[in-house]
Amino acid sequence: MKLYLDASVLVALLTYDRFSDRAASLIRGRGYVLVLSDFARAEFASATAKRVRTGHISRDEAQIALSTLDAW
Repeated sequence: MKLYLDASVLVALLTYDRFSDRAASLIRGRGYVLVLSDFARAEFASATAKRVRTGHISRDEAQIALSTLDAW
């Protein structure tokens, strides 16, 4: 089964926020084929940059998150 991931789920999966555990449990062990659009990737990059600007994550954490998304 395919599971479309929007930017909010990607942010929760690839950076730590209050929904991280919930997002991880959604996809853990379910055998989903994860699907995301180019638009979701752009939204993720924007949300990640905003989290850096507001001090929620460091530049290093953002770079790791972006690299992880690229590896997917």
